[in-house]
Amino acid sequence: MFWLSGLILTLFANVVALLIAAYFEDGFMVIATAQAIVPLAFTISLVNILVRPILKALFSPLAFITFGISNIILNAAIIYFIDIYAESLTITGIWPLVLGAHIIGLTNIVLYYASVFVYGQMNIA
Repeated sequence: MFWLSGLILTLFANVVALLIAAYFEDGFMVIATAQAIVPLAFTISLVNILVRPILKALFSPLAFITFGISNIILNAAIIYFIDIYAESLTITGIWPLVLGAHIIGLTNIVLYYASVFVYGQMNIA
């Protein structure tokens, strides 16, 4: 049952992260209706749970050599490919992409550790 609560928490964290990124970054635009942002957050959650660990394993030697900077590129690439296929997300330029990926990542980290503090140990893939 923890996996379901973890999935819901990840979905909520991505909704909040997308709204924060759209608020603080000018070139990062999200259609902020429930019909548009929930499927977008679900797509980001699914990619982060299923695809991102595989990509991180493939690029782990590069991450070791570059002291983790390749993880920034990986996060930005994931958001970029989601931007290509999602109509509710529009990113204009490389810096809004990189900064938006940072904001989404930091928001997910903060909300994850806040949930661990409140609910105890949560295992999210």
